[in-house]
Amino acid sequence: MAASDLFVLIVAWRYGVVPSGQTKSITEQEYDEAVRLRKPIFIFLADPGSEADDGPLALFPAAVRNPAQTPQLAAFRALLADSDRHTFATFTTPDDLASKVVEALASYLLRTAGAQSRTPGAIGRIVALAEMPRHGALVGRADLLPGLLQRLTAGDDIGIFALGGIGGVGKTALAVAAVSDLADDAQTFPGGVIWIPCTDQIGETGLNTLVERIARDLRLEDVLAETDLSARRQTLAAALASRPRTLLALDNVEPGLDAEAALAILIAPGHTTLLLTARDHIAQGHLRTIDVSPLPPDDAEALFARRLAQDTGDARPSEAERAEIAPLVAAVERLPLAIELLAAYAVRQNMSLARLRTDLAAEGINAAAFRTDPNRTLMKTFDRSWRVLALRQQALFAGLSLLAGASFPREAALALALAAAAQTTADTDPAKPDPEADLDALVRARLVEPLEGGRLRLHQMLREYAVHQLADPAVTPAAVAYALRDAALAYWLAYAQAHPSYEGIDALEAEDEGLMGAAVLAHAHQQHTTLLALAHALSMYWEVRARVASERMVYPWALEAARAIHDETEERWALHQNALTDAQAGLIDSAQAQLQEALALARRLGDPRAERAELHGLAVLLAQTGHPAEAQAQYQEALALARRLDDPRALATELRNLGIFIGQRDEPERGRAMIEEALEICTELGAVRETGKCHQFLAWLDRDEDNRAGMIAHYREALRLFTQVHSPVADEVRAALRALGEEV
Repeated sequence: MAASDLFVLIVAWRYGVVPSGQTKSITEQEYDEAVRLRKPIFIFLADPGSEADDGPLALFPAAVRNPAQTPQLAAFRALLADSDRHTFATFTTPDDLASKVVEALASYLLRTAGAQSRTPGAIGRIVALAEMPRHGALVGRADLLPGLLQRLTAGDDIGIFALGGIGGVGKTALAVAAVSDLADDAQTFPGGVIWIPCTDQIGETGLNTLVERIARDLRLEDVLAETDLSARRQTLAAALASRPRTLLALDNVEPGLDAEAALAILIAPGHTTLLLTARDHIAQGHLRTIDVSPLPPDDAEALFARRLAQDTGDARPSEAERAEIAPLVAAVERLPLAIELLAAYAVRQNMSLARLRTDLAAEGINAAAFRTDPNRTLMKTFDRSWRVLALRQQALFAGLSLLAGASFPREAALALALAAAAQTTADTDPAKPDPEADLDALVRARLVEPLEGGRLRLHQMLREYAVHQLADPAVTPAAVAYALRDAALAYWLAYAQAHPSYEGIDALEAEDEGLMGAAVLAHAHQQHTTLLALAHALSMYWEVRARVASERMVYPWALEAARAIHDETEERWALHQNALTDAQAGLIDSAQAQLQEALALARRLGDPRAERAELHGLAVLLAQTGHPAEAQAQYQEALALARRLDDPRALATELRNLGIFIGQRDEPERGRAMIEEALEICTELGAVRETGKCHQFLAWLDRDEDNRAGMIAHYREALRLFTQVHSPVADEVRAALRALGEEV
């Protein structure tokens, strides 16, 4: 199981072999292990209509069954029928089963293609849907989906469409259905289809994150290599204008995001089609808004009945209950989100639908109230689901709002569940906290949505509700809120520190939103030590992957934090990092002043390693600003320090940089010898990116000497190494090879 990519389970009418001394069948134990390992799970159950075990057409005759295990089988099937935890379908015949397995696995491969297709150098159409929510089959919307698909696939030069409507009406579900249908339409969208969550993306930071996310999904290395953020936006716009037609789906565009600026970058007539979801109106001349209204009555009733059946193993709704469904869904104005919550509530409370309808009326939850103030009335619906949670589950739900991003890992939620239980469980309570059970309770209540790959998601309306509950001390006591905050920060810091060096960079990039959210949280709550530790743990990842926006946001905070705790060692480091980002932005005077200040601190602290780093930084700036003699002197002083320190990595850095500096001026042979010495050290250290830099510098010297063969050989080796660590510099090397007429 541990070596498998996914788990496909087919269950008909036999429970299976139960090993001696155990209570579960081997099949159910395999399922439990797949759940524990967070494998993608695909469940296929024989349709209830095939339960008959006699007759010539019986697919599962009595001879293959074990009547004594019927209760265990029924309980297992009811557990598996929760389609919001796993991909789920029923089948009637072998052919029906085969087609549904193929369809489900094909859909899974399309949904995960974004994560699988990020390999640098991959070519062709890109489908990046790894962060798209999973809503199962769309209920209703027969009036909207066909028309939306027709508009998206029309040959309009400018195709920009926004799904608008109140929160909880199902805009994202409709967008998911449309994008899923178009994911394999290579004829209409030869450039591919990508899904971009925009939750929490506001202001300049949000716009920069949006640009970076799209560039990464489309593997536009030249965009990512651009350190000037304004130029990066322009480079992305130019890249989109040269791509085959691509569908960009932007989910949950926030009011605080400059949508006009974003669309100015993303609109490329004939090359991009945009689909947006947003609660607030987006003003843009070419944009066509499609209003998403509440579900039609029949569809709303079907959704409620379906959810009730899924959560009860088809035991409900009874025939007597069906008459109660219409007034129930009408009371919540046929909003899909509210319908889902009501159905889950009825199951978890084992409440009759008649009693549920009476309770809603008593609380003033009705269609008229929804029409008057939809948000306030929807909050009342949330309150009902909240109130019946245990205290620790309430704290957990509120704490999930601390996990930034469109989705978050289950492990992060479990860390919060432990903290919530520790803060809300009395010492006299004999029950042992069960974080898994508490988290699953939120999933069963439909307050948390499970996604593929063991990830979880909060609907934006529920996230806002959780934020409110966490911030209200009358609901979540301050001590509990602090404990949840500390648990979130501890999880993300441990995650960052568990993925050091180049091998961990992909893992850090995969959780970038959560990690950046932790940095924001630490800064907002003046958790200075944690913020500094996060910045240290992420600094190499930011440098290698050119996360310029992250560096510019966090390093000034790190400097504030270091000064707040009067730690001169950390202050020196933060000054150095800020100087590097300022230099990248062309703020040379500011960079030089910070490096001088950092150098003075390093000398006062008696830290020769830090002193070497500052001398090196100053040498680079002096070279850039036309002071070669001063630069060489600083390089030589830094090299002398590196030799005294007996630090191979520092020595290689200084040899490489001084080597290219003098090699491109008047000492090519001595410069080459220095770089070759650095290359030998880096190779022994296994420093992939630094080894690539040595080859790149040697190629530059070959270029100066008109040594075409040497230049190509070194560029190719540099490209191989930079590609290995996904460095944006790979694109620069690739361009150099193409300029030489080489195929790459």
